[in-house]
Amino acid sequence: MPAEYHMMCAFSMIAAAVADKVWLEKFAGEQLTPNLYVFLVGDSGTGKGTAIKCMTKVVDDIGKIDVVQGRVTAQHLMDTMATPVRSGVPHPEEARNKIFFVTSELATSIAKGELADTLIKVTTELYDCCTETFQEGPRTRGSIEIHKPCLNWIAATTKQWLQDCVDPKAMEGGFWARVASVYKQQDMKNFNPATRFTRPLFPSDHAEVLDYVKERVEELTHLEGPFTLSPQAKRVEDSWYNAQMPPTDPSLLPWWQRQHDLTLKLAMIFSLADSTDMVIEQHHMVMAQQFSEGLMAYLPPLIGSASATEDSKKLSMVKDVIHRSRRIGHSNLLRKVAYRGIDAKRLNDIIYTLKQ
Repeated sequence: MPAEYHMMCAFSMIAAAVADKVWLEKFAGEQLTPNLYVFLVGDSGTGKGTAIKCMTKVVDDIGKIDVVQGRVTAQHLMDTMATPVRSGVPHPEEARNKIFFVTSELATSIAKGELADTLIKVTTELYDCCTETFQEGPRTRGSIEIHKPCLNWIAATTKQWLQDCVDPKAMEGGFWARVASVYKQQDMKNFNPATRFTRPLFPSDHAEVLDYVKERVEELTHLEGPFTLSPQAKRVEDSWYNAQMPPTDPSLLPWWQRQHDLTLKLAMIFSLADSTDMVIEQHHMVMAQQFSEGLMAYLPPLIGSASATEDSKKLSMVKDVIHRSRRIGHSNLLRKVAYRGIDAKRLNDIIYTLKQ
């Protein structure tokens, strides 16, 4: 199972624990909170769901992070986060406005088509809502208000389901520019079917480490206040920011333009992982910069697949089957891809293209 999945789950859990109770002041009046949208993308069986289950077990045991799971529409999410009203008077202190949205199977949770598209648009706006109150109306049951919304989201999906659930325009624009994604394929090169374990093997200190993690995350739920940047961290930030060159691929530009904000969010999270001092040190900034650069490397295949034609999707599918099989005969390959409408002639054309 890729370690990056567990790392991103840990980031997401830390961000959900502090919500918007901590922040970094980028400049006067502009507060950046460490909330994240994290997408784990990979082949079926790579361990995306297992990583999320490990994280949610910690979150559930703590019981202080408001988690929303299951099949969710935009309206349901906004109704959940809305400020309750009693006798015509809003009660913002009772609102579930700090939500940790967990979708371990994206396609099951947000459906497809218009429902998914509306949810993507709403979450795009909620990511860094710039007003005290998010409003929607009029509606059948009247207008709603979300007081100081803060949304953290972690999702798992395959590349194919991602194409079905997220509109290509959202992948190439505003929504995906706000997402920290990790993309992993099955490592068929090092896969050994003879190596099998009936049940997981844990190190001897597993229970002790798990209890420590729960204590640390619960401690973070009580944290409040602003971060400060050490002088050394400021110098590292300035040097990195001024040296950043825009990507040659225009589809990566929206993400690159938000990379600085993501890097600062990650720097806060690395600091919180170390201590509750609320100080971003030089090494936190360096790690955040390196990690955000690594995340950018996952983008091209995901964004590229979003705008893929039907022919290019079939080519990609054949390539993936060959990759997973490592070695496969023509007849077996045809049998594996025939259910997707690829006949012998089309397969030969694809193989010729791949060879070229």
